[in-house]
Amino acid sequence: DQRVADRFNNPPPGQGEALPWEEYRRRIVSEERIAAGARFLGEQPSAAGAAAQYQMDRGILAAIAGIETFYGRNTGSYSVFNVYYTIAHRVPRRQEWGSKELAALVRLHYNDGTDPHLARGSWAGAMGYVQFIPSSLLAYGQDGDANGDRNLYTWPDAMHSAANYLRRNGYPAGATDFSHKSPVYWSIYAYNHSDNYARAVLALREAILARVTSKRPVAR
Repeated sequence: DQRVADRFNNPPPGQGEALPWEEYRRRIVSEERIAAGARFLGEQPSAAGAAAQYQMDRGILAAIAGIETFYGRNTGSYSVFNVYYTIAHRVPRRQEWGSKELAALVRLHYNDGTDPHLARGSWAGAMGYVQFIPSSLLAYGQDGDANGDRNLYTWPDAMHSAANYLRRNGYPAGATDFSHKSPVYWSIYAYNHSDNYARAVLALREAILARVTSKRPVAR
């Protein structure tokens, strides 16, 4: 997929997480995303369930879902198999990584008895409501609804998998410090190695929970 090769080999400057913090914050911690996050917490019990099981803040999980896919709205339509095959053959600086992720994807689907060519995700190869790459799904994926599989296109599995990832990457049980460079911050940074991203998750969490607490009507 030449589109994938072009995006990896020639990334556009000054976009996404490379933006100045205030511009990135303005785009991510938007009124639309705050309202959707408050609605998500009110309508989707899996965030609270995963938070209780892993002893963490439900707002963090809601914020990650909001930033990653806008609560399932934007999960991507690329063939994940083709993404990693392309990286392995057309992106020299990421060739080894692409090969390992392609192998992990095949292993996942072999274990499940499903066709890896049917997997869909982002142009960078991330899948599901919380955008895991194949190796992360193998390492941290959880069966949140206890139905025998780990499907990140279901909210119970997505929320439990994200919570498990954060806890195993340093999120302290029962943490109450959500400041910049706190242990919670660093667990989010492990999720996506970007200061802008980690700060945005914390800022969106605060805004969503403030909206829920205020009981202000959430626009639909």
